[in-house]
Amino acid sequence: VGGLVAVMGAGALVGTLTAATRAAFNFGQQIADLRNDITDASTRSGIAADTLQGLRLAAEGSGLSFSSLTSSLDMFGRRLSEAAKGGNATADAFEKLKISVTDGEGNLRSADDVLRELLSKLNQMPNDGERSALAVDTLGRSGTKLLQALSGSELEDFVTLAREFGVNVGPDAATSAGRWQRASAELSVVLDGLKGEIFDVIGGAGALFTFTENI
Repeated sequence: VGGLVAVMGAGALVGTLTAATRAAFNFGQQIADLRNDITDASTRSGIAADTLQGLRLAAEGSGLSFSSLTSSLDMFGRRLSEAAKGGNATADAFEKLKISVTDGEGNLRSADDVLRELLSKLNQMPNDGERSALAVDTLGRSGTKLLQALSGSELEDFVTLAREFGVNVGPDAATSAGRWQRASAELSVVLDGLKGEIFDVIGGAGALFTFTENI
């Protein structure tokens, strides 16, 4: 009987520890995943992380998923390069909006700066076919979804709100997310080791065999 009690008590202890650790892990993992999503999107697109965080807030507030916007954002740098070459629909659209994609020395401007200027000018236009066409020519097929996400509001409003109340997505946060991924892997190994030690303390396989024999 004493062996059974020990087995059951140890099992309950391990279960409690595992459940508590798992809850903390899941919470931390959600934050790490969010930061990684924004950081990865920033790396692919060349758009600042806080701008993307603002767009994410705008998208989710309008019933869209952030992932529905990323295809256009990921290709934005390439579209700027096409516009700089001239002689194509993308270049014509930027010219019509009076937006220069290069600086005074002929170098490509920051994708983040151009995107902010572009969305601001599109937002000021009447909601008609011309605006939709310009959005598609400059931003790709998801261009109209970006306008839907903003719903007439300024991007900077969403960026400010996300910066003040949202998850920190700056360089330190990105580093923190990377550390979390490594720490979570190490924690998993530690928990497995703890389970093994408790199992051995209560008698190992022999105690488990006795327990099952008496059920």
